[in-house]
Amino acid sequence: MAKPRKKIAVHEEIFIRECLKCGREFRADGRFIRVCNRCKGTEDWRNLRIYYELNPSYRESW
Repeated sequence: MAKPRKKIAVHEEIFIRECLKCGREFRADGRFIRVCNRCKGTEDWRNLRIYYELNPSYRESW
């Protein structure tokens, strides 16, 4: 008979972020997600037709 396996807890990281494009808060599934799905869902984003810049509020903090 096979030995039962131990259950390993999976650490899911959910971050509340401010989108670098629109500035709205969103839930990011990982630490490197910086643009919300709403902005990524635009046709321009999907087709890479436009150049995205940071939200102006981020430029002021530099």
